Amino acid sequence: RPELSPPPSPVGWGPAAGNPAAASEDPGAQGAMAAAALGSRGSVLPGSPEFTRSRIVCSSDSSIGSRRGSSGSAGARRPLPPWLGWALALCILAYIVWDKAGRAPLSTASSTSATPSATPTPSPALLTDPLSDYVGRRASEAAAAAASTSASAAMTADDSHTAEEHSYDHEAIFFLVLAIIIGTILLHLTFLKVFKSLQQTVVLFLLGCVCSWLLQGLGWRDSFGAVGRSYTMWMGIDPHLLLFTLLPPLLAGDAMSIDTHLAKRVATQCLYLAGPGVVINTALTAAFLYYYLPYDWPLMLCLTLGAILSATDPVAVVALLKDLGASPTLTVQIQGESLLNDGTSIVIFLITYNMLKGEEYTAGDVVIFLVQTAVYAWLLGGLVGLLFFWWIKAAKNKLDHNSGLIQVALTVVCAYTSFALAEGIFHVSGVLSTVAASLVLAHQMWPEVVSHETMHTMWHMFEYLGNTIIFFLAGALTGNIMVHTPLMDYLHLLSIYAACVLLRMGLLLCSRPILRWLHPEKQPVSVPEALVMTWGGLRGAVGLAMAIQVSMDRAGDELTQADADRVLFYVGGVALLTLALNATTCPALVSALGVAKTPAVKLKLMRMLHKQLFEKVVEKGVINGSTPEKERMSDACAAVSVMLKDVGRRLEGKATCGRGG
Repeated sequence: RPELSPPPSPVGWGPAAGNPAAASEDPGAQGAMAAAALGSRGSVLPGSPEFTRSRIVCSSDSSIGSRRGSSGSAGARRPLPPWLGWALALCILAYIVWDKAGRAPLSTASSTSATPSATPTPSPALLTDPLSDYVGRRASEAAAAAASTSASAAMTADDSHTAEEHSYDHEAIFFLVLAIIIGTILLHLTFLKVFKSLQQTVVLFLLGCVCSWLLQGLGWRDSFGAVGRSYTMWMGIDPHLLLFTLLPPLLAGDAMSIDTHLAKRVATQCLYLAGPGVVINTALTAAFLYYYLPYDWPLMLCLTLGAILSATDPVAVVALLKDLGASPTLTVQIQGESLLNDGTSIVIFLITYNMLKGEEYTAGDVVIFLVQTAVYAWLLGGLVGLLFFWWIKAAKNKLDHNSGLIQVALTVVCAYTSFALAEGIFHVSGVLSTVAASLVLAHQMWPEVVSHETMHTMWHMFEYLGNTIIFFLAGALTGNIMVHTPLMDYLHLLSIYAACVLLRMGLLLCSRPILRWLHPEKQPVSVPEALVMTWGGLRGAVGLAMAIQVSMDRAGDELTQADADRVLFYVGGVALLTLALNATTCPALVSALGVAKTPAVKLKLMRMLHKQLFEKVVEKGVINGSTPEKERMSDACAAVSVMLKDVGRRLEGKATCGRGG
């Protein structure tokens, strides 16, 4: 149809190809060109191979023509590199974020500017006399100034109230992102040899303290805009939210990585250390605090702090012992005691903290509460673990790539479900329930897991995020308190740290006969092993979470803010000292005590096996024949004999060095 203007024809189509400008101006010429193009195709039906080839040729011709035209034109510009647009967009986004960070909401500013100032109008009677006119104008100006001042003060108060309560809830994400970024930078620094032995939790805690000193101590909080407001929100975080959010993945990650076969052998020893051992340690620590501190603390507050300080978190030491080749039994003893004593210390903490609030318990009530909280929590956790194990087993399908994702998600849901049911519905120990459910999965789940690497990677990620957030937050809270902490509390902190280490050492050394009697093979716990268990009793996430709860809640206003802050300061300080001193010096202690040496029985067995292998290789190697197979056998035996000689030298060195090859 000539009345319709078709798109410009490609180069080389129709009779008007030689003058494309004239063809574009004349509609009749355009129609002729289109008809000629159709005629050049002939009677080709759509969908046929000829039709397809003609479309390809036409499109290629048009692209060639367009490229020729662009390259042949004068002053042609090259396309901009794509990264320039992304850089410009990032700069604009950064400017918008920085501009909005320290700026009040637009609604508040508009309401402020739209509110007229109440200026009183002078009376008509004042305008008749010049003196009266002057006096009236001065009075009007003074009244207007006073009215504008009061209005601006009211608007400022209203703006600050609105900004604090309604406008900045979403800005809490800044502190969380800052903590994760700092933790990732520290993790990346461990790639370098200089920072290979960097204790990330120690540095995170210290950086949290530095953050509080800058924002709170130096008064830079308002200068940082949204980051400062986010810091203020996290300083008032609900401790129960912290417990429900961060504790389940930390507990489940430790429990699912334990060797359950070795844990069965040392289960009674771990139960003793995590049960009566924690009770004794709590009582001794509370007695020291009651008679040492000059603050006239009530006994229940001392017991509360003693229960918090009895919870250990030897994650770094357990990983270190595995790397050094220490006895698996010792490693499982430390790890199992840590998992169980967290639950026991939390149960004791709940009892003493409730009594500090004013609730009354008799001796029978305490025993019943302990039994119910512990036994019911174990039963509930075991049931939840079995249910999720059956679900994980049903989701096993190595031909479906979603199977591994489903199994990882089920382990996460199992940890949170066991904790939430125990704490929120049945009011028993969520820590023990989560540990029980995770131990069930650790014992039965791994043969049914589709991708072990995915499972380990995901749970390492959960543990990394939990430890990063809680240690950075605890450092920030402790640093916020340290700004106003007197010097004497720092001296008391050193005394409390030394007392905790000495009391734990005395308990373990005195419990050696009991631990030997509880072992199924009557294997004793040596003095070096007891010292390593003492030095490896670090304080970590569980104790910090309980201390944050005391600092925020103040026992239902039964404690002063100064005493509540001292509890968090002492717990955070002891955690920092154990991480900075104990964790960093543990390798030297293990090497000095010879804990990583191979046992004598195992070393003797390895020597016998080495001798038999060497004799067999020598026997096969003396066969000399002319066939190529026998020559290759002789060469292989010679190479293996050299390797076995090297192994023999290393076995001899295991008796004197702590870490063999």
